[in-house]
Amino acid sequence: MRSSTLFYFVRATVSGQPIAAILSGANGWNEIENYGKAKREWLSSFLRLPGGILSHDTFNRVFAALAPEELENGFAAWVGSIARVTAGSGGVEERRQARRRF
Repeated sequence: MRSSTLFYFVRATVSGQPIAAILSGANGWNEIENYGKAKREWLSSFLRLPGGILSHDTFNRVFAALAPEELENGFAAWVGSIARVTAGSGGVEERRQARRRF
C-alpha cells in the first residue's frame, strides 16, 4: 500500500542522502551509506530518517527499480527549479560557505 508518507520518504530520503553524498565526493552506494552514517545529525535536520540511515543495499534496490529516463527528467526539472529560484542570488563567497557546510 502506498501513502503520501511513503512517497515523501522515498522522494526526500532516498534522493537527499545520495545527492548530498555525491556532491561531497562519494562514489558508489557503500560510500553514500558511509557518508550518511557520518553526517546523520546534519541530514536529520532536513530529512526524515525514521529507520535511520539507509543501507547501500536499499539504495541499490530503489535506484535499480527506477526508470533511468524518468529519473533523469525529474532530476533535471528539480535542478532547473532551483536555478530559477536562486538566479542572481548569492555571490562567490556565499557559495563557498555553503559548500563548506557539507
